[in-house]
Amino acid sequence: MNKTTLAGSLCALSIFFSGNLYANHHESTENSDFSHISGAGFSKENALTISRSGSFEIEIAPEKALPLFTGPGERLWVPGWDPVILSGDGFEPDTVFLTGHNGKTTYWQVLDYDKQTKHARYHRINPDSDTGTVDVLLKANGRGGSTVHVTYKLTALTSMGNKKLLKHYDQASYAKMMVEWRDLIVSHMDKINQHL
Repeated sequence: MNKTTLAGSLCALSIFFSGNLYANHHESTENSDFSHISGAGFSKENALTISRSGSFEIEIAPEKALPLFTGPGERLWVPGWDPVILSGDGFEPDTVFLTGHNGKTTYWQVLDYDKQTKHARYHRINPDSDTGTVDVLLKANGRGGSTVHVTYKLTALTSMGNKKLLKHYDQASYAKMMVEWRDLIVSHMDKINQHL
């Protein structure tokens, strides 16, 4: 092997090994250093996941009621609800909006909003607490109104999130939330009727 070929081979090996060392270091740093994340040390073994479903009836036909379960529509009946729409119109899939409650921000994305099936589905993240989906499906109740089915599927992101899910999303609290939603809609019917 001549000197030129040897030098070229050594150079290629050097580049190969230094590239691999950089890639391995970069990969191990990216995959294992989560110290900057607030939920560091939190894992599948200690993250609580809940799934709760409930329903209630309202005297509004499904096609008219569906918009009430959107970022903009909930302004008509949820006290203090004031979403900030970042993209989209608040209804269409991939719309992104923010809400605030008790100094905490929740990030929302519309996954589905289907007028034909009377179905809306959202992904939400509260970084200090939990993430998951909210699913709303409306069916005609046979009396001119709607049965509203609501399903929350949430996973805690922090130990504080575990506590929140245990406290606010147990079976009794969830059933109470469904009653509160119905009562709020009923008590705001004048305002709702102005927009229907």
